[in-house]
Amino acid sequence: MDREGPQRPEGTVCLALLSSEDSPDLSTDTVFRFCFKDGKLVDKQAYEVKQ
Repeated sequence: MDREGPQRPEGTVCLALLSSEDSPDLSTDTVFRFCFKDGKLVDKQAYEVKQ
């Protein structure tokens, strides 16, 4: 798991939000990332990162 998450689409501005739910093993966090280009949503990802 990479703390940076998946590669961002080129030319986008992204917003990453940390989930408030606890993971079952308490060693990872879920991140939701939304990427925008020209004011429009062009990518959304959910991924796990190590704490």
